[in-house]
Amino acid sequence: MKIATAKQIRELERRAIQELGIPSILLMEQAAMQVLKHVDLSMSYFVVVAGRGNNGGDGLALARKLRVLGKDVDIYYLCADASGSAEAVMNLNICKNMGINTYFLHEEADLWDLREAINDADVVIDAIFGIGLSRPVKGIHADVIEIINEMSRCTISIDVPSGIHADSGEILGTAIRATKTVTFFCYKKGFLNYCSVEYCGDIAVENAGIHQELINQVGSAEYLIRHETVTGLIPRRSRTGYKGDYGKVLIVAGSPGYTGANKIASEACIASGAGLVTVSSDPRVMELISDHVREAMTVHPDCIEEAVAGSNVIAFGPGMGNNEDTMLLLIRIIKKLRAEGKSDTVLILDADGLNVLEGQTDLLENIGVRIILTPHFGEMARLTGLSIEEIKKNRMDICKKFARRHHVTVVLKGHNTIISDGVTCFVNPTGSSAIASGGMGDCLTGLMAGLAGQRLAPIEAAIAAAYIHGRIGDELAKSRYAVTASEIIAKIPFELKRMVQEEGASEDR
Repeated sequence: MKIATAKQIRELERRAIQELGIPSILLMEQAAMQVLKHVDLSMSYFVVVAGRGNNGGDGLALARKLRVLGKDVDIYYLCADASGSAEAVMNLNICKNMGINTYFLHEEADLWDLREAINDADVVIDAIFGIGLSRPVKGIHADVIEIINEMSRCTISIDVPSGIHADSGEILGTAIRATKTVTFFCYKKGFLNYCSVEYCGDIAVENAGIHQELINQVGSAEYLIRHETVTGLIPRRSRTGYKGDYGKVLIVAGSPGYTGANKIASEACIASGAGLVTVSSDPRVMELISDHVREAMTVHPDCIEEAVAGSNVIAFGPGMGNNEDTMLLLIRIIKKLRAEGKSDTVLILDADGLNVLEGQTDLLENIGVRIILTPHFGEMARLTGLSIEEIKKNRMDICKKFARRHHVTVVLKGHNTIISDGVTCFVNPTGSSAIASGGMGDCLTGLMAGLAGQRLAPIEAAIAAAYIHGRIGDELAKSRYAVTASEIIAKIPFELKRMVQEEGASEDR
């Protein structure tokens, strides 16, 4: 599913109207039908707050449909009179002819009735501003938004929560805090800004009447990861396959006080189906790790070069410590990779494998292998020299620029993890704060390494690992308050099997 800007959506709608001959009023009708799918029809009283543009028209069309279904509906129209876009005015007149109560909001005195209505309403429909908003919200519009936020039990925003810039995600003075946002055609780029996350609620993307072929022509190289995409990436295991067919992965992780990092990464890698897993760590904890991860072989750091030569994936960094020893070991691994010259080898750098690169990202150049970096915001800030706030405001572009400059795949972890190879960006829709706990990054690294070992390209391994990791967490979170890395690991083989079976069933159809 593509991620688009407001300009791209406007161009899509222009083409639908001019090239396909779809009247704009019909697009509005389809938009209302799609929003209706997300309305709890067990509720009885709805308040539609509409602006005078086409977003307001969508809300007015929805008001008509709710009234046809026998619901009590009141309309509050943010204008002094019945003016607005042609489509909005047409729908407003139909609503009035149907006997739907319509109130005009123009001055402060008009807000008393609105307060009472919203206080009584089961659901409020936000149709004030759409994707075109670019100026700060002021005056009565700001007052209305604040009243909705203060008093509404459930708010559904049409296309974009009013007050949010559709491209940047910036809060333009004030914005609706939606329970749910139903957006059209494509995921909006502004939804990815951390500023807007708390305002959008659950986001649903619906097609408001334009055929998919035209939507696919939207000029964007940014995508929301789809479940079907991931099921198609999971390796199928041959009946005659043996362990050498499924990857030789070296995991270098852990140190005194952080032995769990190696254990978690190794177990996640093994659970993903990797054929042979070798672990290396600080000599002081090697024996302890060996006792805990019995399916993996061990190698002393003094012999790391030999292990590197025999592996097609190396995951380096979790729990190692941001110190000179970690840097020196990474340099040894890089030198060996350069000497080997095996371009299909994958090097995954996580945690302290990234921290030691602060100010030394030139070490990533000319290694001759495919590289995946898995930073969280703090690590990305150290790699780029930008502040965490700067990164949060423009995650996708910063991620893509860094990946392109250093010829790597970047997995920028967080809510809606961003994945980029410098050309394309993917956004992960799975995961929640239920998996915000120690060891989750180590688990993700191990899962990613295992999938890369099974010959997925770096961008594919990153997409699949992020999606599966978050999806398992989402399923577990349905029955518990918080989820641990060990619980994720236990579910990995079952989730992979389920996805393979889903893909097989799809092929049979």
